Amino acid sequence: MSPRLFAWLLAGVAGALPVGVLAQEQPVVVTASRVGVAGATPFPTQVIGPGELAARESVADALALRSDVYVQAPGGRSGTGAIFLRGADPNFTTVFFDGIPLNNPGNQLGGAVNVSELPAAGLDRIELVTGALSSLYGSGALAGAVNVIVPGGAGEHELHARGAIGTADTQAGLLQWRGPVAGSVGGSLALAHEQDETVSPSRFRTTTLFGKLAEQGSADRNALVFRLASTRSDTFPESSGGDRLAVIRTLEQRRGREALLGGRYDLLEQGGTRLMLAGSYLYRRDRTVTPGAAPSDFSPDGVPAGEDETRLSRFITQAIARHDAAQWSVAAGAEAQHEDARSTGFLDFGGFAAPSGFDGDRWTGSAFAEGEWRASTLTVNAGLRLDKVEGLDARLTGRGGVTWRLGDSGLALRGNYGTAFKAPSFYALGNPFVGNPALAPERSRTIEAGIGYTADPVRLDLVSFHARYSQLIDFVFDPAPQLVNRARVTSEGVTLSAAATPVSTLSLSAQLTYAETRDADTDELLLNRPRWSGAARIGWEPTEQLTLAGSYRHTGSRRAFSIPSGPAELGAFDLVSAEAAWAFSPALSLRLVLDNAFDTQFEHAVGVASPGRRARFVLAADL
Repeated sequence: MSPRLFAWLLAGVAGALPVGVLAQEQPVVVTASRVGVAGATPFPTQVIGPGELAARESVADALALRSDVYVQAPGGRSGTGAIFLRGADPNFTTVFFDGIPLNNPGNQLGGAVNVSELPAAGLDRIELVTGALSSLYGSGALAGAVNVIVPGGAGEHELHARGAIGTADTQAGLLQWRGPVAGSVGGSLALAHEQDETVSPSRFRTTTLFGKLAEQGSADRNALVFRLASTRSDTFPESSGGDRLAVIRTLEQRRGREALLGGRYDLLEQGGTRLMLAGSYLYRRDRTVTPGAAPSDFSPDGVPAGEDETRLSRFITQAIARHDAAQWSVAAGAEAQHEDARSTGFLDFGGFAAPSGFDGDRWTGSAFAEGEWRASTLTVNAGLRLDKVEGLDARLTGRGGVTWRLGDSGLALRGNYGTAFKAPSFYALGNPFVGNPALAPERSRTIEAGIGYTADPVRLDLVSFHARYSQLIDFVFDPAPQLVNRARVTSEGVTLSAAATPVSTLSLSAQLTYAETRDADTDELLLNRPRWSGAARIGWEPTEQLTLAGSYRHTGSRRAFSIPSGPAELGAFDLVSAEAAWAFSPALSLRLVLDNAFDTQFEHAVGVASPGRRARFVLAADL
């Protein structure tokens, strides 16, 4: 059976039912709102829970099972896992580690996060929210946010070990403790190591230590979280043409270290009023040694060899007051942020090493407020935020949304509108070759309307969205190579999602997204954005000891570019994966995962092969 035929059969089984997101008790989604109530917020949210994460290797791997997210991961985990959320640039999505932003405005990606680096093992869930979110998070969240959430404690001490081994020298290990600490506070601590050589000659390694102390039974109260990570990868440089086309065969070496610490504390609680304090610190160091890319007819200068080391430190402090009543909630607060970026390095122009470093720091002061009113059939939410980034004019952003439930029919209408901005990155402002200190912030406006139907145990959602991005920072050659504000981009489309649990042992889900992202001036489709994408998943538990699951992902054709080939068209592809898990006892289980079961050959980037068929064995034990 071909992968395309299998995929449509799988999607057809799920899509034949009038269903959407699993009709079960909605989890508290802390990423979408400061005051929202589970299941009532008018803003689009998705949750990837432990069931889906169990077979995933990375956050990139997990997000790829959502149709409105295209994760470009050339060469597997050794490449840069870039999120294209509804066609937006990768640096337009803010990525959090349990509420602490990971985006690095000092890197050459404009602040985009490499989600292939983030292991999925040991996580509690991943929350995905789409739309302009500057009214919540300030600069950066032009298209949406991803929050990677760590589990808290447990009622009794638990020690969990997990080991994985697979073809192409895939190895992973996890040791995690969860349990009570004192009073109502519990904790978790995890150590994970992973390596991947699925696309030769590229290599990937990461070691992560992370943990959390939190008040048990609460999603947004007292908590302390930390993460230490070391990552290394060796692969062909971006746009070099990869193993198939690159003239220079030396691999680019990337090394990264990261440390973060963050917490939130309820300073005062009386009646329905809470006063909360929060703070975080992030340190990131990246070192890259690149051989460059050879000149071609399409790029006569190629890319010079060079070295670069970038360091970022960021402090954030917040004070928030919140009041909850029976039908309404309101929150208001202030935030201070300081960022410091330093880069040292050089580019090799025929034996002459030209310095490429830069440095910068800035303060940002912010004030924000959000309110939500809830009735039996209506929920209204609105928020405003004022940000003053050092060196830029103050920016006011806002967001508002409405959910209207049509009586007992199971139908609900939802709409929202938001604005956002993103301050220029330190690289864009200060790089000595292409930087431009006069750059203005990038901006976005997003609007969404949708209709949903829920009748336990089924649900159906149809969503239409439109986003406009302006003042985009783009690269021009004339009159001199430089980054400038010029581009305007629109992204619009629809998403249909369906899911059901017709019986307690069977779950079905499917998503289909059409998103068209064009340059508003030239009407050209942007690079690396598939217009059509789809995903489907089926899970079955025939016995208490056995769980079976299958998943499917369709990615449409995309425009692309590489230095050896010039403009290119990358073909559509379909990926099917299967998994089976046996619970030998309550404390011991074995999972078999078959990725890319039909050995589909495809490329996320021109000339860069992607992993073929792989088998992985995952042994998990509660000690």
